[in-house]
Amino acid sequence: MNVMGELLQKIKESDEFATMPHVASKVMSMVEDPDVTAAKLEKFISVDQVLTAEVLKLANSPLYAPRVPIVSLKHAISYLGLANIRSLVLMVAIRSLYGSQKEKEVMSLFWKHAAASAVVARSIALSVKEADLNAEEMFTLGLLHDFGKVVFLKFYPDRYMPLVKKVANGETDFCTVEKEEFGITHAEVGAMVLNQWGLPIDIVNAVGKHHRPPENGMEALICLTNVFCATWDYSMVDPQFEMKYLKMALDLLSIDEDKWREVTEEIKDKLKDSSELLGV
Repeated sequence: MNVMGELLQKIKESDEFATMPHVASKVMSMVEDPDVTAAKLEKFISVDQVLTAEVLKLANSPLYAPRVPIVSLKHAISYLGLANIRSLVLMVAIRSLYGSQKEKEVMSLFWKHAAASAVVARSIALSVKEADLNAEEMFTLGLLHDFGKVVFLKFYPDRYMPLVKKVANGETDFCTVEKEEFGITHAEVGAMVLNQWGLPIDIVNAVGKHHRPPENGMEALICLTNVFCATWDYSMVDPQFEMKYLKMALDLLSIDEDKWREVTEEIKDKLKDSSELLGV
């Protein structure tokens, strides 16, 4: 059995990774239901007091900049809308998967990149409206695009940690050493997991291709997200390894250098103000 087949079997047998965390899966399906009401969503989420508290914290953060403090789940759903609430629930639920793994220090760095990427991807989508990218879908893409690294570290810690150290030392990038060691990359593994979880196919495809030359807006956006994170210390990867498709990505999204600088400054401030809540 090749590594991909072996991993798929391990994932299917895993209590943690076989399916998306229940609360996130349920909220995503509820939001996609045209008949769902805010009251039904509020009732489901409010059963979990810890989740409710975390959602309210994030809803009051500079990420969403409410005009007045949001003090209840009902208010949060009313102010932010169903799609934004789905994003916040997904972030809280996925964070628990990082916290439950061994290699706490590395997982903390992986989470820093995932959380920052979610914010960066959403912010770029909102700033470049001409690209017509759904901001909450881009949030999901940013949050989950590197989840394959978590899977590698979960099931092959002794083989994967030396690769992490090489990347952290600036010697190489993840895809190069993963391909050498396993014959597959975290991008392919992540796409496999997200497909198993039933995420939309455009997100699955963008995750699987996110270290190849970008061919569409979603792939260009995640390329720019990785460039930003590597440049501003929200990634373990040396920036030189993320720059090769920068111009191609900017061109695909019709972003000139001045616009990119403007967007970058806005995102830097947003992340700085939200760093404590995000755990980055």
